[in-house]
Amino acid sequence: MQGPLSCRVSANFLRVISERLVMLQQSFSREFARKPRSLFEVKHWKATEFRTFLLYTGPVVLHGTIPGALYRNFLTLSVAMRILLNPAISAQYLQYAEDLLKVFVQNFGTVYGKQYLVYNVHSLIHLGDDARKFGALDDISAFPFESFLGHLKKLVRGPHYPLSQIVHRIIEKQELLCNTENVKSVQLHKKPHLHGPLPREYCHCKQCRQYCGQLFVPLSASHK
Repeated sequence: MQGPLSCRVSANFLRVISERLVMLQQSFSREFARKPRSLFEVKHWKATEFRTFLLYTGPVVLHGTIPGALYRNFLTLSVAMRILLNPAISAQYLQYAEDLLKVFVQNFGTVYGKQYLVYNVHSLIHLGDDARKFGALDDISAFPFESFLGHLKKLVRGPHYPLSQIVHRIIEKQELLCNTENVKSVQLHKKPHLHGPLPREYCHCKQCRQYCGQLFVPLSASHK
């Protein structure tokens, strides 16, 4: 969309690609966190939207709309990442994925210009090392942690001392959960008595005539 004229896509093709993306919204399954948006909104895309474009929608909507050299370069990256992210094939095709990433980086300078060969582009060739050491890249993805930030944000109720607020809310939830479990434990065992008999190893345990739970749980030292 920007950069040298040799690789810049025309406004007409951008409109066609955007229309294709919007059309895909009708058939997108709920497993995807976000539905495709127009390329004219790309500045507002989230990381998960770029991931979806790279792995799923991009190979479809770019077909026949961008020059062949750009499309092949994009597919090289897309296929490599599909391999490294898939636990079922990442180990078997790891070397092939590494070769694809090297080809992508080598051709990137030719297609887009060497001035755009920044560190982020170069670092792609080391993703194979991460997959070799830790397994499929989805296993070490930061997406789950980033998603959890939304839950933490909801715990902040004022503009001052956000970290303290989060800690206090978490402690409150833990205490509430603990108290709830204690109440449940007390309510499960009713009609206490001291009439025994008890085996010697359980003489310190409390005795009850009635258990109100759904399953029978033998009394032990944990029921003191």
